[in-house]
Amino acid sequence: MRLWDTLAPGSTDRHSKKTKPNENYKCNLGEMDSPPGGAALCVYRGHTLHTAVWDCSFCPAGYYFASVGSDTTGRIWTTDRITPVRILVGHTHTVNTLAWHPNCNYVLTGSEDNTVRMWDVQTGRCVRLLSGCTGGITTMVVSPSGRYASAADGRGVISIWDLGSGKKVNELKNNGHKGDVHSICYSACGSSLASGGADCVVRIWDVRGCGNTTTNPHYVASDVLGVAATKASLEPVRNYYTKNTPLLHLHYTKQNLLLCAGKIL
Repeated sequence: MRLWDTLAPGSTDRHSKKTKPNENYKCNLGEMDSPPGGAALCVYRGHTLHTAVWDCSFCPAGYYFASVGSDTTGRIWTTDRITPVRILVGHTHTVNTLAWHPNCNYVLTGSEDNTVRMWDVQTGRCVRLLSGCTGGITTMVVSPSGRYASAADGRGVISIWDLGSGKKVNELKNNGHKGDVHSICYSACGSSLASGGADCVVRIWDVRGCGNTTTNPHYVASDVLGVAATKASLEPVRNYYTKNTPLLHLHYTKQNLLLCAGKIL
C-alpha cells in the first residue's frame, strides 16, 4: 500500500519522468500556479509476499487505517509506522473487504469463509463472529448509527446483523440481485441501503425496520397495523437499470445523492 500527498506539486508520471516542482506551491489550490501532481510519501508492506491486498480504508477519525488480503488476515496500521500495529487472525480464507465502525473502536472484515468478524482495534481481538451467509462476502458496510452491519455475498443476498447481539436479523433477497454484489452503501440518514453488482442494476432498499421481523414476538404483538415483515421492507423499493454496465462502487453523499461507478462492456 502507498500513502499519497495529493497536494504535492512534484510527482512521477507513468513513464517515470520526474516533473519539476512548483516553487510557488501553496496549500490553497486556488493560489497555485499549476495543478499539483501528487507524491507517494510512504510504502507499507506487511501482508505475506506475493499475495493480493484487496481492500484498505482509513479510520473515520484518521491516523489508523486497515487492510485485508488473500493471506487470510487483516492488519491495522498507523501513518507514522511502516509495519502493522495489529494483525487480525481468525479467518480461514481470503479476506475481501472491510468496514470501520463509526465510533472508530472496531473494524469489521468479510471473507470467502462466509463470515464477518468484528475486531477490537486496541487489542486485535475478535469480539463478534457474524455468520449465516452461504456464500463468500464480497462487500460490507456499517450503518451510520453503528447498530447494524450489512454484507453481500456471491449469491446476491444481502445479510444484516445487529452488532449489539451479533445475531442476523434480516436478509434482502426477494427480487434482488442475480450474481455478485460488488458494492453496498447506506444513505447519510441511514434509512436506505443501495446495492449494485454484476447484474447491471442499482437497487434501493428501505432498511428503517430491518431489525423488526416476525421472529421478534414483541414486535409482532405490537404490530396492530399488520405491517411487520411486509414485502415493502424485504424487497427493493427502487430499481435503476443501466444499459450494460456492471456496478463496481456506490457512494452516498451527505446530501443523499447516490454516485455510481461501473464498467462499460
